[in-house]
Amino acid sequence: MDDLFGREYNDKRKTFLERIERKENPSNIDLGILGLTTYFSKETLCNSFFEKILFAENEKRHIKHIKNKKMFFMPLQDDALRFLENNKRVLFLAPTSFGKTLIVKEYIYSSRPNVIAYIVPTNALGYELESSFKSNPSFDDYLIFDKVGGESTSLSHKKPFFIGTQEKFLEIRDSLPTIDLFIIDEAYKLEDKTTTQRGYKLSKSFLDSIDSSSKRIILLCPIARTIGFDNYGFEKFETRFNAVDRVFHSLPVDSFFEKLNSLSRAEKSILYCPSPTTINLSLSSIRSVTEPDRKFLFDLKSDFHKEWSVVKYFEKGVLVHHGQMPKYIQNKMINMFLDNPNYKLLIGTNSISEGINTPTKNIFIHPSTSCHERKMKMLIKNTIGRAGRLGEMPIGHIYSVEDIRDLDSDDVEIVLSVSSDEECAELSDSFDEARIEAASLENGISSDFLKELIKETKMSLRTLRLIFDVLKTSQRFPSIGSFPYMAHEVFGNDYKWQYMDSVLIRGVLQSCYFESGIERPLKSFSDRIAFYRLKSRSNRDISDSDIIDNYMRFIYSSLDNYLLVIANVAKKIMLNYSDWPFGTNVKEIINSFLQSYYNSIYGIVNFESYSPGAQKVMQALREYGVSLTDSIFSKEFISEIESKLNDRYSTFDIMNIIKGIAQSNGAYSKSCSYLLKKYF
Repeated sequence: MDDLFGREYNDKRKTFLERIERKENPSNIDLGILGLTTYFSKETLCNSFFEKILFAENEKRHIKHIKNKKMFFMPLQDDALRFLENNKRVLFLAPTSFGKTLIVKEYIYSSRPNVIAYIVPTNALGYELESSFKSNPSFDDYLIFDKVGGESTSLSHKKPFFIGTQEKFLEIRDSLPTIDLFIIDEAYKLEDKTTTQRGYKLSKSFLDSIDSSSKRIILLCPIARTIGFDNYGFEKFETRFNAVDRVFHSLPVDSFFEKLNSLSRAEKSILYCPSPTTINLSLSSIRSVTEPDRKFLFDLKSDFHKEWSVVKYFEKGVLVHHGQMPKYIQNKMINMFLDNPNYKLLIGTNSISEGINTPTKNIFIHPSTSCHERKMKMLIKNTIGRAGRLGEMPIGHIYSVEDIRDLDSDDVEIVLSVSSDEECAELSDSFDEARIEAASLENGISSDFLKELIKETKMSLRTLRLIFDVLKTSQRFPSIGSFPYMAHEVFGNDYKWQYMDSVLIRGVLQSCYFESGIERPLKSFSDRIAFYRLKSRSNRDISDSDIIDNYMRFIYSSLDNYLLVIANVAKKIMLNYSDWPFGTNVKEIINSFLQSYYNSIYGIVNFESYSPGAQKVMQALREYGVSLTDSIFSKEFISEIESKLNDRYSTFDIMNIIKGIAQSNGAYSKSCSYLLKKYF
């Protein structure tokens, strides 16, 4: 419809949306002609024959999976649903607030596929999407999960429905039969290079859906110029229609925060920042909004540090969301923004842009954001798409110091990475018998052992060869501080924090350090801040808050995504090849890292003594941000949780089991009550 009428139609549609925002009541006939049926006035009597036809047609577009209220698709949304039903491979291109997820949910409800895989870019989006499905009884016949237990416990007969990141998908892929419906959200990330870890795993997941003949594949993507998808037989459903529009406001730099502070006291507002450091630097410019939850504030100060900007913002009743914080804090911040009318200002990075449901009246783009850089364009387009809400806030307001009106209509070019032979080679080489045999001979291991490594680690043959090379390279000292430099040799610019992490790794994994001959503990963030300031040779004027953010990034990204994967490869080699040619001091570094990692992060000496299922429960809790060094986490307690899980489960299921134990008055009820109050 929008393509048919073009600019003139869009201008008229926007005029009507502005009238709706002003509480004027356009006629249902005008709204129907413009396709804005979601704003039909239910109080207006159908006096004309044409109006009765419009309402009758609207009834046919009833959204069936929503049971608690009556909602209807707009005509173009209904067209999109029919397109999904009639095509096996769909590239679904539409504005952020068009309702792509809503349409996919209706497709799932109406077609009832037996096996579903839904890949999302972040854990935060995975948690939110899973919650929305699990809270809707329309999907009760699905078992929604992102993990598979080490051993089967109580098997469910529900239909398997995976929701999670590409990393989690590859971990569970072998447990799924043929997939009936395969979905990738924010599919523009399929342009990421396969030489990066996340890009490799997303492309591998995508090609798996092609090679294993998933019965239907849907790629969800904002409006863009796409290249290479037709090579794999994808049909495009593309529309610029939106029942939520935007008004752009250009502000002088010196009045930007004045406007933000004024509006955020009255209306839900989001401030987008390009990095956590920018969030920290903006603290003095933000005024108080509301009184904070005192219990949560106390916990933040106790567990982290009073100087952490997240704490200081929360003291002002301002919420913060970025990737360098535990997941349970992210979830609490989002839930407070969505559910509590007193919390009106959320400050975040791209973690709030990538699919998370954070509708708001106003979006402010931080003045330091370079909006027209290519790599930022899609993030900014996604971010401004959060302004407004279908059926409730017809106009979203965007405030920036740059004029970014053209950005909303400017299409970013997305080139599917695996449409290139060079990018495909990164994946195909990992299954090339001749290349595997050559790599095996070079490194003194069997081809079967190498194939098993490729399968277990989900890494490319090229990356594993780089790991072998660095493990053979002698290190000057047997210090875990050398490990980040080794990781940089393997992952290149995909892992670029080696200098900083050489200090952070000791601050996290050591129990103490010496200063002027005096032993200092490393238990709290105050201890770690002091250690960083003493040992770091660069950026002496860094704030305490930035240091905490760096520790967070290290704990929740560097440790597991880069360092642990190398250590696990090395450990497997040690167990199978006693005379493998490790470089000088390398085995000592690996063994020291693994011992310190499990002792400091999990609070246990022998992680291998736990069952595979118990290990996965602990990993899920750690990923969520739960401190496993707490004395409540005995082996028996973890086993109690594990015993109550289905074979397929998620962190939400663990949370529900903890709730059940808390209400049972059993041996672990007090421990579970404590966990619920603190983390959930």
